[in-house]
Amino acid sequence: RLAVQHYKGKPYGLGIWNTPFLRDLYPREEIERLLRYKRKVDPRGILNPGKFFSSSGKAGLLQKILFQKNVFDVGMATSQWLLFKFLSTIPVQKLRTSVSVPKESLGEIASTVYACAQCGTCVARCPVYRATGDETLSARGKLLTLKKALQQGEVDLSGVLSLYFCLRCGRCDDECQVGMEHRSLFERAESLMASSAAFPLEEIRQFIFEVEQSAEFQRFLDVVRTGFDQRIDEQRNTFSRYRVTIDEDLCLNCGTCVDACMYSVRRRDPADPRKVMVGNEALCRACGACLERCPQVAHGKMATRVELHPEYLRLDDPYWSAPVVANLDLEATTGKIPVSGTGQGDPHRGFGNDGIRFGHFHIVGPAQNLLYESTEDAISVGLGRKPKYLFFEGETLRTEPSRLLRLKTPILFDVLPIDGNGEILRALITAAEALGTRVTIRLPDFERFETVIGEKVPMTIPRLTSTEMIELLNGKALPRPLREDFPDLFEIEIDEAILLRLGEIRQFFGDLPLLSAVLRVGREDIDSGLRPVGSLRERIESLVSSAFDLLCLASDYDPERLCYPTTEAVPAVHRFLVEGKIRHRFSIVASGGIRSAADTQKTVQRGANGVKIDWPLLLTLDPHARQKVGRGESVTIHHDSSTSAKRITNLVKVWNIQIIEVLGASGFKDIKKTVGEENRLLIFDDIEERVYDILHSPERIERNRQQNRLRIEKEFDLAGFGWRYSQLRDMMKPVPSPHRFCDIHLPPSCHKIFDRDHVWPASLIASVARMAAGDRKTLFLAHVENKGNLGDGFDAISLRFREDPDRIPEERLDGVSTAVRLSPLLQNKTPFMGAGMSVG
Repeated sequence: RLAVQHYKGKPYGLGIWNTPFLRDLYPREEIERLLRYKRKVDPRGILNPGKFFSSSGKAGLLQKILFQKNVFDVGMATSQWLLFKFLSTIPVQKLRTSVSVPKESLGEIASTVYACAQCGTCVARCPVYRATGDETLSARGKLLTLKKALQQGEVDLSGVLSLYFCLRCGRCDDECQVGMEHRSLFERAESLMASSAAFPLEEIRQFIFEVEQSAEFQRFLDVVRTGFDQRIDEQRNTFSRYRVTIDEDLCLNCGTCVDACMYSVRRRDPADPRKVMVGNEALCRACGACLERCPQVAHGKMATRVELHPEYLRLDDPYWSAPVVANLDLEATTGKIPVSGTGQGDPHRGFGNDGIRFGHFHIVGPAQNLLYESTEDAISVGLGRKPKYLFFEGETLRTEPSRLLRLKTPILFDVLPIDGNGEILRALITAAEALGTRVTIRLPDFERFETVIGEKVPMTIPRLTSTEMIELLNGKALPRPLREDFPDLFEIEIDEAILLRLGEIRQFFGDLPLLSAVLRVGREDIDSGLRPVGSLRERIESLVSSAFDLLCLASDYDPERLCYPTTEAVPAVHRFLVEGKIRHRFSIVASGGIRSAADTQKTVQRGANGVKIDWPLLLTLDPHARQKVGRGESVTIHHDSSTSAKRITNLVKVWNIQIIEVLGASGFKDIKKTVGEENRLLIFDDIEERVYDILHSPERIERNRQQNRLRIEKEFDLAGFGWRYSQLRDMMKPVPSPHRFCDIHLPPSCHKIFDRDHVWPASLIASVARMAAGDRKTLFLAHVENKGNLGDGFDAISLRFREDPDRIPEERLDGVSTAVRLSPLLQNKTPFMGAGMSVG
């Protein structure tokens, strides 16, 4: 408390040091009631461990014994400063010496101190006095100490220290006969004494220095960091993302990595506690604490490694990458949102949806507000055709109600890219029913899995090929489950043969179900201006006067474009319908390439009314499904149907929450109002096209050249004001590095663990650290890192040099001026200015 006051801080009142006084602070009944409540709300003892109600902590039994009331009381009754002696190296004789206190420094509290009637009522109520029997620690004793300081100008150091031993319980205020406010008085007295009394600060500083250098103190920091050994043992993925290994020949078995690991990956070997072992590496989150803290790694000896797991690396795919699969698996396993969510934690550049950003960059207040205020309608959708106009007769609305399929989520389940599987289908139907959406099933599977589908036909969307539809028109009967119960929606794949018989389709189905036209799209169907061309445009025009209510735009992965053509087909068809004033005619459903909640909302804002997912469903059931299908192997389902249904439900619920967050951050309360809101997106292809025109316009280039020439002439008088290269070089002095990123020479496989951040990867942090440490090598551009992993902005810009800048003679460099004039009255010797809270 003395140290806190000396540095103008403020102590807080509860904690492990107050444990011995607990019995004197509260009646037994109150303590028992509090203990019962603590056990009820915190049965595992993980809230504020080792504090107040239980002093058992990292020190185990010793700590518990030390802070038991009867043991603690003996020490306190023997000498009120014994605890302080235990915690510091100040000799006892030093504590008995007098400390000079200028009387004038306590002048502002003198009248309050002298107001004390010395009645002693506060003494009996003071829990510290009742625990120690030492009256100097009570309110009256402290006031007597302050009176002595006011009268004599000095006081024993031990007496001063007693002022700082207070629980701030306020019992003395409650019983005071003259109404003194002791707590505020003692806080002010502590502050005044800390700033004016002649304390042995040199001894205190030396003690603090020795503590900070000791191994015991570093171990204490480990205790604080790991929350009194309360570890996180939640397995967030069904597979290991990281391989954790220990080299027995290099490992010291010191246990530093065990203390550093918050996720229970590393532990002592139960069979031989002298050894450190790796437990469940699937728990590892690659925080890097073990690598950062290992004394052997610090000396370049790789006693332990954390690397990407070989199984994880085998998940990689150009589009369905290992990080994508890991995120899907995490969401399905935990039902929790990844830290980045649909925020800006991913690279800023790529193909398809990866080249699109949301127009907001912070999902905080508005998003949270919508999460708590939103209704089921926030992400519900209605699919089908809508009237172009509302017709009134007088004040009566005569427009026929819209025929819409109403869903609680914009996410529908597509046909899976594998042969039918009864257990998967059962899980999909169960999840769809829980989520309020639909499952798409191919027509033959209604007969194959009739017992699985049972009475859940209304939860399905039958998918008919062109051939199957023509067979039905020619007299073939529907599968028996569909004859008994019609779903709300049928999908029909469109080709030239179907277009010739559009008039017969409505007669076959009647007015009951909605009809969706499945249009396969490729990059040849969209021109550079994002307009539908060729057969796609012709098919859409043919469908306008047909019985179809929805357009389902489906595509396969394009390995040359590294994305799904659906990404561009959706805005192309949406704009085409808007320009033709027939957007009301169809709802647009996008199928293909949807990997996340972010992809879903981006697709909606580009013009879709809903999306269909396939691979995300399959990858939550088997992370290796993509690779197995590519090799022609069977997909392995690792869960029973109920667990699979729960995982699929988790995935879609998490996506729904993330979509609501995006809506809130964008200022919307209803996803239906965001359809076609492309102006709320940053589409980098469009931006780059505009920037390219600016940088390659001869008129703009000439204008900039003239303005630069005029500015140089105007500011020529600053040439001698800025720094010269030789001056800057000579100012650099070697100092210790601010952190160890720059001096840990990890193998590339381990370095990746630290290099995952897109804005500040470890390589960039290490480069900055070497500059800050005064490393002369960083004077050369070849020895510094100058890009992050975002993929756009400064990371996508390179300077074009006429010659190698590292080979320019110093004499020429000294002719370069760093000065800038920001205004007539503001000129800087350097173009850099402090940016306040900038991470850099």
